Amino acid sequence: MKQKIQLLPDGILIFPGPKDKRVCLYDIVFVKGDDYCIHLYLKNGRRLSKVVSLRSLWVWLPRELFCFPHKSYMVNLSFVSKCLPYERRNYELSFTTIKEHAYASERRAPVFIKQWEAYKKAQKLKAR
Repeated sequence: MKQKIQLLPDGILIFPGPKDKRVCLYDIVFVKGDDYCIHLYLKNGRRLSKVVSLRSLWVWLPRELFCFPHKSYMVNLSFVSKCLPYERRNYELSFTTIKEHAYASERRAPVFIKQWEAYKKAQKLKAR
């Protein structure tokens, strides 16, 4: 049975269940989607699995912070540290807080790189 997600005004995602799981969306480094569930990789190194689709989570996330570099991955741009070429014209994404990697497909990589560069530029302007 798929769970319905809720987003509170303070940025807390609630995954309902016998024990509601609450996750701050700013703690999500990336999300990997499988056939029937998602795996959330958090900045503290923890990994949570939930029975929801990647697309159902996507509707709750801010587009200026999260993007889809691959059909099976959603990443938080604030944690991306590197984007390097990988097998068959794909890209491997490294993160600042965890050792796991996500991937960008050849087709989606140009959009991801453009969005990531714009995010980094906006952060530099905010820091001034």
